[in-house]
Amino acid sequence: YLEGRITGHVHASSDQTSVLVVGNEGQLRGEVQAAHVKVFGRVDGPILALGSLLVHANAQINGNIEYSLIEVHDGAQLLGVLHANAPKQAKNREQTVVLDAIAG
Repeated sequence: YLEGRITGHVHASSDQTSVLVVGNEGQLRGEVQAAHVKVFGRVDGPILALGSLLVHANAQINGNIEYSLIEVHDGAQLLGVLHANAPKQAKNREQTVVLDAIAG
């Protein structure tokens, strides 16, 4: 759980139990990798959420995002390329979405 500032890469365990939470006052500049990522604050850099990504209303993400499942709340701001990875059993159904911004 991050409430503060970090500059550098954050790579959590690759198992399905790892969760990284960037809190309301959290600011992370660097690459992020975890099974599950929840963003309330700001991330400047690419995100690889091997499982799920939850982007709350006041969150700001500037960087490319790769995920299996995503939930974006109204008001969140995203700038980058979103790449959806299908679950392992349906790996051939990948899609790419480009977003300039999402705002409620």
